[in-house]
Amino acid sequence: MPPAISVLMPIYNGEKFLQETLDSLWNQTFTDFELIIVDDGSTDHTADIIHAQQDKRIRYYKNEHNLKIVATLNRGLQLCTGKYIARMDADDICMPTRLQKQWEYMESNPETVLCGSSLIKFSETYAFEDRRGGNNDITRAKLVFDTAINHPSAMFRNDIIKKNQLSYPVAYPHAEDYGFWHELAKYGQIANLNEILIKYRMHGDNISMKFNTEQYHSMNNIRKLILQEFWGTKSLEAKNWNLRFDKLLAIRNITIREMKDMDQLLMQLIEKNKTIKLYLPEALAKNAAWFWYVVYVHENCYHYSPLMLLKFIFNKQSIVRYLDIEFKKKLFIKSLFFWKKK
Repeated sequence: MPPAISVLMPIYNGEKFLQETLDSLWNQTFTDFELIIVDDGSTDHTADIIHAQQDKRIRYYKNEHNLKIVATLNRGLQLCTGKYIARMDADDICMPTRLQKQWEYMESNPETVLCGSSLIKFSETYAFEDRRGGNNDITRAKLVFDTAINHPSAMFRNDIIKKNQLSYPVAYPHAEDYGFWHELAKYGQIANLNEILIKYRMHGDNISMKFNTEQYHSMNNIRKLILQEFWGTKSLEAKNWNLRFDKLLAIRNITIREMKDMDQLLMQLIEKNKTIKLYLPEALAKNAAWFWYVVYVHENCYHYSPLMLLKFIFNKQSIVRYLDIEFKKKLFIKSLFFWKKK
């Protein structure tokens, strides 16, 4: 009889943290799971650590050649036999009730196809909480601009994957989870549990740190796809909006002018959504504001100016009105003191 959950763990030269990760799985309160480990051609002691485990729930596979993460994940999807698939990276740590809490939620909410959780991001020198709690309306609105569900915290329905032949897309390198969630969300609801169920380890080998530029471009391509689907029309309004959005995303050293253009464009999106109501209005507005500052401005603006106070902070028509207070403060301080990116 298949297990309730297949824990899918791709790995490549992961000996450093692997035992700690495995111990967090052996300590789960929920025990009806298999652990699918797909080794992408490790050359360190990864295999030795796995073979030393005294647990029959492990199913270990090794790629003949190094296939990279997307192909390795997709091979793993085909090998999973459980009702649910839970993602797990070989350097993260599960809280003892992680599988139990997500299994209970999925069982109680059959319309939900994908469920993540909040987590703690930590390294040898720091740790902070990343709260991601939210129902389908909140999480789906976040998915317009961001991955929304942290990859190693995800649990999803295996029958949906198999029935619709879903897989991680190769077209979005280093953002394959974002593309995968976008497709999976077409088949049901998505959600995040507010409870912290994962400790996500930050170090120099994280994909988001090693391939930041490539990931940025891939995520932008997914955002453009989602927003093209939002407009859902070949009208002049839709074409003009998408063309302007595409051009603004391509600019890496933005000025106040581009900041204002993106501000106005996103406000137009927010107003349009109030009419068609595809997303929860307040949730979309909040996430659009987050994208405007955290992704577009923070990443690309090299020189701030007090003029930004008038253009954005004190402008009631600006998207800044929807921005969380912590980001408003950062924008205010940077603008007031002519902050310049090094």
